[in-house]
Amino acid sequence: MKKKDEVIDEIALADPPALSKSRNTRLAGLDKLRDEDIDTSDIPEADEDFWSCAVSNPFFRPV
Repeated sequence: MKKKDEVIDEIALADPPALSKSRNTRLAGLDKLRDEDIDTSDIPEADEDFWSCAVSNPFFRPV
């Protein structure tokens, strides 16, 4: 059930909307960064405990 203040926006993945000039500029700047220069301190490592709970995708079917 949709809440009163909930916004649902659908995007056609085959024809996504164009990015703004400022967004393109920001992405170009990020693209120039080396991996070592990206701050990932707020992202936890995927350690052995994480992977011990992993399961195979039940919907995957090889072609």
